[in-house]
Amino acid sequence: MFKPLFVLALLVGITAHAEYQPKVVETNLTGVRIPIGFDDNDRIQVVAEGAFYSSCYQLGPYKTEVDLVARTVKLFQSAYVYEGFCIEVEMDYTQVMELELLPAGDWKIVDGPTGKVLGNLPVARATHSGPGPDDYLYAPVEDVFMVQDELSGQPAMVLTGTHPVSCLEIKDILMTVGEGVIVVQPIAFKRKNVECNAGKYPFQVTALVSEGTKAGEYLVHVRAMNGKAINKMFRIN
Repeated sequence: MFKPLFVLALLVGITAHAEYQPKVVETNLTGVRIPIGFDDNDRIQVVAEGAFYSSCYQLGPYKTEVDLVARTVKLFQSAYVYEGFCIEVEMDYTQVMELELLPAGDWKIVDGPTGKVLGNLPVARATHSGPGPDDYLYAPVEDVFMVQDELSGQPAMVLTGTHPVSCLEIKDILMTVGEGVIVVQPIAFKRKNVECNAGKYPFQVTALVSEGTKAGEYLVHVRAMNGKAINKMFRIN
């Protein structure tokens, strides 16, 4: 007696669920921020930029296409579009995109749907002879945030993370400022002739932003241990 009603309710529920599923659409990128200093054994990341013009849009998945002959990387960014009440407002977005390993050379980063060249990516040939993938042993940074240094009044970056062994320390922080991008390299080293116990050893270090850095919005790209990286957008006044 109750089975037909149950089946009808189930069908209505499935239909309603399908109606509220978002559409997936392609978007056009407006720019890209490219960290400098990559070589051909780095996992390369870039940060794509775009804009939505309605609150019904949400960031969707992305894909990349590498053309080894033309030396181009096409970026495709999709969006979810929901039906319902929407506010017409422009909202900028960023998306970290993994390009993985690329051969050495000069690459063009292109918006896939339009073919517009967004930027140039130089990839150097790796020259170091160490056993790891990087020129340096990078600290295991997990986060970065911006503060104002109390003594100098300059903007400064605070790097936080957790060392996996007690003998690991940060020796130096290299900072390279490019066009809209700041690359941070936290160099770590193992102390010799001391106990080196495995565990979790939190750290926090502060580094002043390079003097003379112009005011504006920057992608801060922090290299980290095991080929990882932190990418965040900050405004420097």
